Amino acid sequence: AGQWLVWEYQGDKTLDDYLDITFPYNVEKPVLGKHNTDMERGRRETEVIKNILWSVLSALRDLHRVGIVHRDVKPANLLVTPDSKPTVKVIDLGAAVDLRTGVNFNPETGLLDPKYAPPEQLVVPQEVPRAPPRFVALLGAPALWQLTSPDRFDTYSVGVMLLQMSVPDLRPNKSLDKFKSQLAEVGEDLQTWRDDYGADYDWSLLDRRGGIGWDLAKRLIRPRDLFQRGRMSASETMSHRYFWPEF
Repeated sequence: AGQWLVWEYQGDKTLDDYLDITFPYNVEKPVLGKHNTDMERGRRETEVIKNILWSVLSALRDLHRVGIVHRDVKPANLLVTPDSKPTVKVIDLGAAVDLRTGVNFNPETGLLDPKYAPPEQLVVPQEVPRAPPRFVALLGAPALWQLTSPDRFDTYSVGVMLLQMSVPDLRPNKSLDKFKSQLAEVGEDLQTWRDDYGADYDWSLLDRRGGIGWDLAKRLIRPRDLFQRGRMSASETMSHRYFWPEF
C-alpha cells in the first residue's frame, strides 16, 4: 500500500507574507498573542522582531547541536503559527546539510538564496573533501565542526533578516537585492555600506538603546575570518544584549 508522510496542518502563512507596509503590527498578535498598544512605538516594534528572531535562533541552535545546517533561512521558510508554540517555525529542510552523515554535503556546490546567503556561499571551505562513509563521518563530524564552524552560514541569514525587519525600506525583495549588491561592492563591510548608502534609511529601531540592534547586525552580517568564524553562533547571538528584557 506504500507509506504516507503526514504533517499536522499548522498554517499557510510565512513571515514573508507579513513583510509589507503594515509590518510588524500585522504579525504582532500572531507572534505575541496580544497588541501592545500602550507601549512606546520603538519598543513595541522591536518586541515583535526580537520574538521572531528568538524562535528562529532557538530552532537553529537545536539543529546545529545535532550537526545540521539549514542553509536556506529566510522569511519564506518561517511558518507563522498563532495557535501553537513556538509561533514561528523554521520549515523546508530540503537544502539542509547533515554533517554527521554527509546528507546533501558537497563542498563544490551550494543551494542558496542570494538575498540571505553569506558571501562564502558554501557551508564549509571547498578544500574539505567529499563526505566519507557514514561511520567515518560520524566520528569526524565534531572535529570538522570545530574547524569550519558551518553553523555561521545560518546566522548570517538571521542577521540579514534582522536588518530587513528593522529597516522599513529594506523589506521589499528588490531593495534587499540592491543592498546585497552594494554590500559586495564595499567588501562586505556593513558599516561602510551604511556610511555610503544608508543616509536615507530609517535606523531608529537598530539605533535604540545605544545602538545594540546595529551592533548585533554588524556581528552577524560580516565575512568569516581566517579561523572560519568571524560571526556569532546561534547560541552566542541569543546571549547578545539586544535580546535582554526592557523595563
